[in-house]
Amino acid sequence: MNHIICHTHWDREWFATSNITNSWLRELFERLFILIEKTPEYTFVLDGQTLIIEDLLENFPEFEKKLVAAIKSGNLIIGPVYSQIDFRIASEAAIIKNFEIGLKDMEKFGDLPKIAWMVDNFGFISQLSQLLRMYGIVAVFLWRGVGIENPTIEFVHESIDSSRVLCVFLIGGYRNLYGLSLTKDIAKKRLIHEIKKLEPFSLTKQIPLLDGYDLDLSPEDPFELLSRNDETVRSSPEIFLSHIDESLNIPVVRGEMLSGKYACVFPGTLSSRSYLKVEAYYIEKMLRYCDFLSIFGGESVEDLWRRYLKTLIHDNICGVAIDKVHENMEKTYRELYRDLKKFLLSKIGNLGASNFKSGSYALCFSPYEYNNWYCDGRRCFFLKSKGVGFYRIEKVDRYRNDNTLVWKNDFYRAELKNNGIMKVNDFSVGYLELLKEAGDSYSSFTSPLDFSCSVKSIEIESAGLNHKIIKMKRKLRSRNAVIETEEKIVFDKTPLIKWSIVTTSKGKNYVLNFSIKMKNSGSEVFAKMPFEIVRREKETYEFIDEELLERLKHVLIAAREVGKVDEYPFQGFVSLSFPGRTVALMAKGLRSYRIDDSKLSVTLIRSVEWIAKKNVKGRIGDAGPLIYAPGAKCDRTTRFELAVCDVNVNVKSTEFMKWFNLFDDQPLKIELKNNSCCRNSKILFLSKLPWVCVKESKVFVYNPFDEIVEHILPGKISTVSLNPRKTAGEKNSVLVRFVDFPSFPSRAGKKTSSANMQKTIKDKINKINEEIKDVKTKLKNIEKNTKEYRFLLHRFFTLYRTMLELKLSLPLLKGRLPEKLVWKLNEVRSKKRISDYIVELMEEELLWSMSMRFMI
Repeated sequence: MNHIICHTHWDREWFATSNITNSWLRELFERLFILIEKTPEYTFVLDGQTLIIEDLLENFPEFEKKLVAAIKSGNLIIGPVYSQIDFRIASEAAIIKNFEIGLKDMEKFGDLPKIAWMVDNFGFISQLSQLLRMYGIVAVFLWRGVGIENPTIEFVHESIDSSRVLCVFLIGGYRNLYGLSLTKDIAKKRLIHEIKKLEPFSLTKQIPLLDGYDLDLSPEDPFELLSRNDETVRSSPEIFLSHIDESLNIPVVRGEMLSGKYACVFPGTLSSRSYLKVEAYYIEKMLRYCDFLSIFGGESVEDLWRRYLKTLIHDNICGVAIDKVHENMEKTYRELYRDLKKFLLSKIGNLGASNFKSGSYALCFSPYEYNNWYCDGRRCFFLKSKGVGFYRIEKVDRYRNDNTLVWKNDFYRAELKNNGIMKVNDFSVGYLELLKEAGDSYSSFTSPLDFSCSVKSIEIESAGLNHKIIKMKRKLRSRNAVIETEEKIVFDKTPLIKWSIVTTSKGKNYVLNFSIKMKNSGSEVFAKMPFEIVRREKETYEFIDEELLERLKHVLIAAREVGKVDEYPFQGFVSLSFPGRTVALMAKGLRSYRIDDSKLSVTLIRSVEWIAKKNVKGRIGDAGPLIYAPGAKCDRTTRFELAVCDVNVNVKSTEFMKWFNLFDDQPLKIELKNNSCCRNSKILFLSKLPWVCVKESKVFVYNPFDEIVEHILPGKISTVSLNPRKTAGEKNSVLVRFVDFPSFPSRAGKKTSSANMQKTIKDKINKINEEIKDVKTKLKNIEKNTKEYRFLLHRFFTLYRTMLELKLSLPLLKGRLPEKLVWKLNEVRSKKRISDYIVELMEEELLWSMSMRFMI
């Protein structure tokens, strides 16, 4: 059976800002309600995210009555998530909150989640199925990330806890029947052609045909052009799945879905505008802390979560939008930083009013126990804690004269050399490397680059019996870039060597990596990802054999990755692991690592100039708009927090996780003034499992280990109960101040003159305009709707779209975003995409007729 599903994919911020796209919602929904009134059985999928509804009602509240009726009647299908976040980049708390808030929004309309609609996310974590099952979702429609060797539309995904969901792989994309009303004369032919292409890949003979596209404002009813029959039906995700015979031998896929061989997952987005990812990291930490403390009484932080989750949508956090979008993101982060810091102080004050006497305290958010001398980069104190809670600081380290660049404790011996490289046990760390970047914001393609790295100064900032802090300045220079660093290396009695790097960068088209080199290359690679620690290969290749490629050549229209992949996602740490030993490189907020034999690198900065370019090596096809984005060069000052850890334990052990959590959830030092109380500490939550976020009086935790811990099975996401004593309403007489609270981690540099680039863009526009004129002339002399005409029209739309993208670059350089130009670009993009499918159909017919002539 052939299923036609109408939908939209709503990129609310990409080549336009949300204030523009939100204004377009009126037209979209006016047309939708007309369709529903005209055809009561019409159904439409609202991109699987409830944020569209929130935007609509905030801007056009008069639509609420019709909207509620359409959702309750099943004409509009919403949820199950709040926003279409990037699962590779968003961390555990954001993922959980995204489901929780999406579910809450659905419940307002009397709806319940059944099926997830995730048709353009840039890949998926291996715990996707468990997460979906937690919220009653049994199936998911998806496209990117699937790397199954023998692709089928139907497959089952299994998480490490054995949770399974049925997956519908949209191998032909989520727009394969888009825009029939603009191709009326060949509507039926397009339908038959798409069915013919997809039939060989369907085990159950159920064919998904999707009528919809990005920011499409003209939803249509395909059956106004197509005759109804038993073989082709008006469908929905639920109807489609009701026809799947799960008793068939449907293949099972386990683990991560990060392959781009059938549709790009754009690995370059892991490192594009890394400053945004770092900023997002600190905001989410503050959100988690405020969220946790809110269960002890006080207001909810749900509205702050909503503001934050909007920035984690794939086009936003991936760094592939126009500068204006990312500037607005930074503004949001700064506002959230201010609001959350105020909220955090208030909550600490409420708790402190009834619990603690005056003094210095460590507010710990790591759930583990510590009994160690700990240095936060400014002060060294003895940390004696038992999980999340408040602990009075009784002992601080005494300072002494020590001018050596050596430190030794129970875990390692480290010595910083004059060239800025540190020898730690049997490996070296601290390499700063520049590579040449020929990619764009979506895709990276690097090659060696001649550069110099000089040490400007090394000095001891502080030393004691239990800590040492070394300051270092370095300067890197290449033909395209100049980067200055201010670095701080912190030693204490833990196995962590903390390495803070403040970079001030200026340049373009380069990658800056921070690396560790091992002498022994016989290691396995493990990376922390949401809710688990995954084992990875050191290198992978995206490859389709010739026989399969021949079968797929008319199916795979979108961009895909080819060749070697050398950029991988991680969250928190990536390790080189040996039997009984783990050497890990940790980082706050960074999301991209590369590995070359025994060299492990995390990407600090990846500087590019264009959202998308043509002919990027390693990628076949069209990625996004050719819009100049100077902000993507990353000319700014950014603070990166890293650490190295060498411990004689397995990477999947509570001992290693304990030290990682001390880095990732470092204690906050606070000063309390309160003369009415005498308590010295308070334990709020103790566990051997990492905690994620809270819901009412429950804490989400997960078990990333290979053994049962605290009655929770390996790989399982679960909740544990708390019985907090409410403090709301108590008189708050305590004075609280943070000691060295982490500052906002990034600051944009001065904008440089763009006169040369304006000229370059104008020259490109003039050249394309000449081509457009030539194509227009030829179109006038060709009979309409012939094959030659359609091929030429496709060329016209391709050129016209590119010309509009370049035209939009010019006002963007001056900080302006003309709505009419954006509207026109969106209109032409849609026509070009429809034309892609027409041309593919024509090419197939042409090949068929040529083969028939050859046979005759």
